[in-house]
Amino acid sequence: MARRRALGFTQLALARRASISLATLQKIEAGKVSPRWENVAAIMDQLGLEIEFPEQQLDLDTLVDIGVPLSGQINKDFFKNTNSLSRDQTIERIAQVLHKALILKPKLELRVLEALSAYLFSIKTYYPSAYRNLLVLVPDAAALISKSPISLSSAGRLIKLSRLSKSLLSNIL
Repeated sequence: MARRRALGFTQLALARRASISLATLQKIEAGKVSPRWENVAAIMDQLGLEIEFPEQQLDLDTLVDIGVPLSGQINKDFFKNTNSLSRDQTIERIAQVLHKALILKPKLELRVLEALSAYLFSIKTYYPSAYRNLLVLVPDAAALISKSPISLSSAGRLIKLSRLSKSLLSNIL
């Protein structure tokens, strides 16, 4: 808001320049919505601002810690790490990892994306209330579920990973 005013833009002028509705801009400035990335980027572009993300990596151990089946087998330490958490704490922990995965998605290996896709698919299928809670915390999490055509060998891997995920999740959700 301060930058908009410093540049002499009214809300209406900035909304028009960024190709978003005035109501959307007002809600963003008031902190009443979690804006879509495209809207934030358009507003920042018009204000001459840039966002820089520090180089990050998604630690594979963190994925395994929340039950993502990367190794094709159940991680025995997984149960030690999650038994002390409540269901809500577990969902928050999963949401934190998913948020980071979304940021890094273009840099993730195919096997990691497949494992995340199978993991989220299992949550969506077998634990719909937990999935809805995750979507509240990470609205774009559904983007990690594979929607692209897959080969027969990939389908077999995804089925196996989904079954492993279901098994792991049954102990925490």
